Amino acid sequence: MHPLDFAGLFDLPAALVPYRPSWRYELIDLARWPDEDLKGEVLLRSFLLVTKHIFAEDLGERLPDILVLLRDLARSKTGLQYVETLLRYVAAGAPQVEEKAFQTAIETALAEGGIAMPTLAGRWEQRGLERGLEQGQRRTLSALRRSIIDVLEARFEAVPAVVLLELDKVEREETLHTLHKRAVVIALAPRAGRWSPWCPGPPGNPPGSRPGAP
Repeated sequence: MHPLDFAGLFDLPAALVPYRPSWRYELIDLARWPDEDLKGEVLLRSFLLVTKHIFAEDLGERLPDILVLLRDLARSKTGLQYVETLLRYVAAGAPQVEEKAFQTAIETALAEGGIAMPTLAGRWEQRGLERGLEQGQRRTLSALRRSIIDVLEARFEAVPAVVLLELDKVEREETLHTLHKRAVVIALAPRAGRWSPWCPGPPGNPPGSRPGAP
């Protein structure tokens, strides 16, 4: 249960308590309120509707209706900035909303309302391109890590957890390509006892030598 007073959110030394701001606030479960009962200025209504449905699977379908509320506001530079801020909030908090839904919402709710939206639409198209590139890069890095692990498992059967953790930290594609080449070289090298590059041999034995070798 969350405290309903601001002061209750902080545990301060006794000496600072007299200087602690204190007021009450209300916690409202928007899920219990029908959409038509969320009234007020368009800024408030649009924010409440997005907040209420931020985790809903059909939020993408609701976006055009929410943005329609902002048509008049979006005709000003400040209003357009608010629209973009709202969309960014949805993009960050609602991963279930696909990029196409944002484009559709912008076009149907704002562009069709007679509002020139090249700036916002262009920014969102660029954002979609950047997100696609980022996702592609993550898939490439993940595939490279998996390939390195497959090569090492084929040679040593099991790869130590510490190696897996270190691989996860590598974010440069060039570095992973280099590690993959080294893993292949190691896999093709003649076996030398149970030694592996991740587990050095006993003291006195050079790496790769058999225990007891001169």
